[in-house]
Amino acid sequence: MGFEGIIITNSSFTEDVKEISNIMAYDIEKMIEMIKQTDFYPEDAEIEEYILENFMDNRNEIKKQIKTINKNKIIKLYTVSIVFYIFSYIVVYKPYYKIASLSIFIIATLLLAYKFSEYIIIKDRSPFI
Repeated sequence: MGFEGIIITNSSFTEDVKEISNIMAYDIEKMIEMIKQTDFYPEDAEIEEYILENFMDNRNEIKKQIKTINKNKIIKLYTVSIVFYIFSYIVVYKPYYKIASLSIFIIATLLLAYKFSEYIIIKDRSPFI
């Protein structure tokens, strides 16, 4: 029996598709079964560990990016907010530019508040600043 094609998907096939004799149909269940036979399929604990490590790495990266935000970046965000607001009177998509302007303004204000609270905490810990 010769095969004329192979179909691979990450979802599943109906039984009608699986019964076609000249096509090899590999769905997610068949792929998992083949991987398990080769002993390369990870255990649940390995998957959970990978997910947690990935989450922690992403969270640490976001924290690092927030800590590198300085007053120049915040000023740039306020400037972009103002430019978007001014453009909202010129462009066709006025509401989009106003919403973007307001969103950027809110983000810049939240970052400014975060940086200000960081400064207060550092100042309270060290009276010489």
